[in-house]
Amino acid sequence: MKLVRLSLSICLALLFTGCGGKKPKPGPANQDTGWFEPENVRLETDNDMKKLVGNKLVYTDATNKQWTAVAGTRTDGASVPRFALSLTNGREDDKFLKAAIIHDAYCQDVNEHHCPRQYREESWQDVHRMFHQACIDCGSSPSLARIM
Repeated sequence: MKLVRLSLSICLALLFTGCGGKKPKPGPANQDTGWFEPENVRLETDNDMKKLVGNKLVYTDATNKQWTAVAGTRTDGASVPRFALSLTNGREDDKFLKAAIIHDAYCQDVNEHHCPRQYREESWQDVHRMFHQACIDCGSSPSLARIM
């Protein structure tokens, strides 16, 4: 039984780590990927959530559409499936945290009052497509982004 668990863990780890190839630096010069500004974000604990403090976070997708999370946006990180938590650094893993903050600005109920200009202004399908691509642009493998 231990061997089966070990084999399953190894297979899942390989699935989520991707091919390990070096990705091109995202930004305006590379139109195949999106990018975040600023690169670093600061969060403070706010009850059971985290709150974006300081600057707003902007994700510009590959089509040049800008998605914004204003200062004050609340997030609970990414909703990582329980079986995948052991393959990430938790709900606030750098491979998807910024994508989760942007996603939550548009979808998280608590942001209805904190981000009224973003909250539910885009279709849930578009927001989830953006989240998937933003996860990849943060460094998640396509497989992990799909599961998320």
